[in-house]
Amino acid sequence: MKRKLTGILVLLILAIQIRGQEVVENLPTFDQDRLHFGFTLGTNFMYFTSVHSGVPDGDGNIWFTDQSSLNPGFHVGIISSLRLNKFMNLRFVPGISFGQRDMNFITESGVLRESPISVKSTFIETPLLIKYKALRDGNAKPYLVFGPNVRFDLARSRKDDIVLNPVDYYFEMGVGSDFYLPYFRFGLEVRFAIGFNDVLWHDRPPTEGYDPRYTNAISNLYSRLFIISFNFE
Repeated sequence: MKRKLTGILVLLILAIQIRGQEVVENLPTFDQDRLHFGFTLGTNFMYFTSVHSGVPDGDGNIWFTDQSSLNPGFHVGIISSLRLNKFMNLRFVPGISFGQRDMNFITESGVLRESPISVKSTFIETPLLIKYKALRDGNAKPYLVFGPNVRFDLARSRKDDIVLNPVDYYFEMGVGSDFYLPYFRFGLEVRFAIGFNDVLWHDRPPTEGYDPRYTNAISNLYSRLFIISFNFE
């Protein structure tokens, strides 16, 4: 027991000494630049929230949908950051992201569609974000980020049973922290994106092999994204 207490005391003393030492700040003038650039990459998880119509199909069945799992996607973009003041930056981060959502359909009587419908998206993204920064603590600086984003879906296929509208409008918000390294600034950021439009294409024309039961089962379909980004500036 004495050895354990001695070890804990030594660790506490070392921690106090390390904390008391002056931290050498990397890139001390980085935040004074009016404009700087970088790139971002990371992963995302896309999913839907849906409102069911309750309309029966030709056989009298009412279908419901859910998304049982989240599939990781990928995104990459270019960072343009404009310094507004000591605490705020305006960031434009155009990029491209890839993802997939698997939708399961089941009737109220428990009849399950044989396989989920895969809805793939390739988004061109145009986020315009406000970055609200805290004071720098050594070589770290936490921040909040929020703002609008317009996404253009390039992967929609008119042959699928579920087809999305090509454009959606989002509001994004999140948190992150910048870490100042000797030669660049690295940022870890987490954001949540809320889509405002009903993205389901309700008035699609019939095509060969198209089954309208699944589109007719949904009254409204809204897109959501959870985004993890690694920023290099």
